[in-house]
Amino acid sequence: DYGKMKAAILHADAVSREKQRQHFRRFCYQEAEGPRQVYDQLQSFCHQWLKVERHSKEQILEMLILEQFLAILPPEMKSWIKRHNAESSAQVISLAEDFLLRQRVLGITEQEGGEELVVRSE
Repeated sequence: DYGKMKAAILHADAVSREKQRQHFRRFCYQEAEGPRQVYDQLQSFCHQWLKVERHSKEQILEMLILEQFLAILPPEMKSWIKRHNAESSAQVISLAEDFLLRQRVLGITEQEGGEELVVRSE
């Protein structure tokens, strides 16, 4: 089935992009010999992650904004979104809104002063 094959390819591409992003973000100065090699390696990882030859400026901006958006979410929301394998900013935003709605329906609120979520008894 074409739809299943397309979904599998898109998922594999998303997994690959995530691995490349992690290589870029976690690379350490000590992993190369000197500043020039560090810069060259970071540039290579960045190109592999963002695929500048394949993506438009708008797509690259979306990837960067989406990465930061996910980084600042409360841990429970971030985990819930990742379990649903969202592949676009629209999907991620929709899942974040669904997460909040689900919490309201279940009577769960964010505890003041922290990121821990607790059930409110009424």
